[in-house]
Amino acid sequence: MVNGYLGILGASVTTFALTNIDDACLLTVLFAQRIPARRIVVGQYLGFAVIVVVSLLGAFAALAVPSRWVRLLGMVPIALGFRHLLKQSEAGPQGASAMGIASIALITFSNGADNIGLYVLFLSLAVPTCGSS
Repeated sequence: MVNGYLGILGASVTTFALTNIDDACLLTVLFAQRIPARRIVVGQYLGFAVIVVVSLLGAFAALAVPSRWVRLLGMVPIALGFRHLLKQSEAGPQGASAMGIASIALITFSNGADNIGLYVLFLSLAVPTCGSS
C-alpha cells in the first residue's frame, strides 16, 4: 500500500517537473522585464492554481464522458486558438509596466495548456487506483 503511494508521489513529482520546464523560461523573461517580483509570484501562483482546478475538473469530466468522445476534446484548444486569432484586436502590445497580476496569471494559464493536457490524463488514470486496496 505504501509502495503504491510512493509510486504515485514519484510520478506526480516527475510529471510536475517535466511539464514546468517551459514555465521556468517564462519566469526568466518576466523577471528580465523588471516587473515587480510580487506581481510575478502572485500571478504565477494564481495561474497555476487555475491550471490545477481545470485539470481536476477535466479529469472528473473525463470519467463521466464516454471514452470515444474524449479524443474529440483535443479539438477544443484548436478551435479556441482559431477563434482568438480571428478576433484578435488591432491594439498594440502593452508595455511591461502595464502587466498586472491578472495579466501574468493569464499568461501562466495560457502557457499551461500542455500541463492541463497531461494532468487530466494523469489524474483520470490515478483517481480509480487511489480508492482500491
